[in-house]
Amino acid sequence: MTKENHPHTSRRTILGTGLALVAAGIAARTETARAEPMLEQKDVQYQDQPKDGKHCSLCTYFVAPNACQQVKGQISPNGYCGLFAPKAT
Repeated sequence: MTKENHPHTSRRTILGTGLALVAAGIAARTETARAEPMLEQKDVQYQDQPKDGKHCSLCTYFVAPNACQQVKGQISPNGYCGLFAPKAT
């Protein structure tokens, strides 16, 4: 029997295809994460004053001058909500 009668796939081809599928899956999950709807202020207990020294301008989700990556509407830099996550320093 010759190789022509028994085609085979090399390990390199299988590995390359597998890596491409994994990369596509990661990209799809990233797009899904970005497509998630933003939350309402009331749902995250947003308030327009700081709490225990924590405020939006110190949060990783804050987008200056008055927005948030996670919460709808205008956000005060001095505000606070339950999603507060301090920026890395």
